[in-house]
Amino acid sequence: MWNQSVVCLIFLSFMLGTCEFIMIGILPDLSEDLSVSLPQAGMLISYFAMAYALGTPLISVFASRFIRYRFMIWMTLLFIAANGITIWISNYTLLLILRVFLAVISGALISVSMTFAPDIAPRRYLPSVVSWIFAGFSIAAVIGVPLGTLAAQIISWRWIFLAIALLSAADLFFMLHALPRTEKTRNSHTSFDEQLRLLTDRRVMMTMGVIFFTAAGNYCWYAYLTPLLEQGLHLPGSWTSAVLFLFGCATILSNLLSGRVAAAGGMLTLAPVLGVNALILAVLPFSLNYPAAGVFIILLLGVFLYMLNASVQIHILRISSVSYPGTGIMAGASNPTAFNAGIALGTALGSLTVEHTGIAYTAFPGVLLICTGTLLCYWLMRPERIRLSRISFRS
Repeated sequence: MWNQSVVCLIFLSFMLGTCEFIMIGILPDLSEDLSVSLPQAGMLISYFAMAYALGTPLISVFASRFIRYRFMIWMTLLFIAANGITIWISNYTLLLILRVFLAVISGALISVSMTFAPDIAPRRYLPSVVSWIFAGFSIAAVIGVPLGTLAAQIISWRWIFLAIALLSAADLFFMLHALPRTEKTRNSHTSFDEQLRLLTDRRVMMTMGVIFFTAAGNYCWYAYLTPLLEQGLHLPGSWTSAVLFLFGCATILSNLLSGRVAAAGGMLTLAPVLGVNALILAVLPFSLNYPAAGVFIILLLGVFLYMLNASVQIHILRISSVSYPGTGIMAGASNPTAFNAGIALGTALGSLTVEHTGIAYTAFPGVLLICTGTLLCYWLMRPERIRLSRISFRS
């Protein structure tokens, strides 16, 4: 399973995740430095996710017309340049424009990188490879976000983005030699309408709905994790960085468990997992008066945060390969598209909740959204459960 190509893609997702999630760790510093309110600074996360969701499918169709390897390299170069420019940004509006641009580039990179997975790993290791690529985002939460939060207390938050650019440039050097140049998934012959047909499939639409509502529910509170620890649990700054590190470890475990869930039954076993996620989130507001219990609940939520990733991604990839050949890049884009659309909704609802009722209540809209995703997942797989029960009865 492990080879240089897999490691390069995992490290790339780590850099993409650091670029996206670092805002969660530096939100108070950014708010103070740019002289904007905390909810307004939090909207940078929402706008990033919105641009990610809207731009990813469009640029994925655009990418299908080019050689996959070259497109990947050029997008990585743009990602490096945009992060490097951030060091000179001192205006909220300019930062917002740059974050939107980075969101579109990030969506293109993760969707194209997913199409390499079947080419760089044996079939039996595909769930593990997919889960590890997604785990790169969680590794970013373990290393990137806590270190960025700590660094922002010592140096300007702008230098963090320069570090992202330099590390991404190092990864690009290895990608140039490691990634396959064969075009097994190239689909330049597939028209725009044929690419979009995948997204009109009922199964794909419902799977994206599961992703959307689950991500929205979790990001209602997760986007404000640092203020939640500092203002909700009243933890000192040194403890906040430690909890963010432990939370990142929990999300790595979440991604690895997502591979286990995919191998054990995939979408058939996902509804109960999402139901438990909603139940734990419902307990969060009542645990904030007890720091130890609150930290425990937050870490437990981290374990469930990305547990759906491998199951939904493989489910859509299979539908693409069987029913809509030539739509591999669009299939790879569907998960980040739906997930970031959910992030946009979740952070917006979280911002409204913080502004009108307080940071402790961000979990309540999240519970309703995750319950919606759970019911949608159960409804989606109901025909499959009926089919399996009939087979079991006959045997």
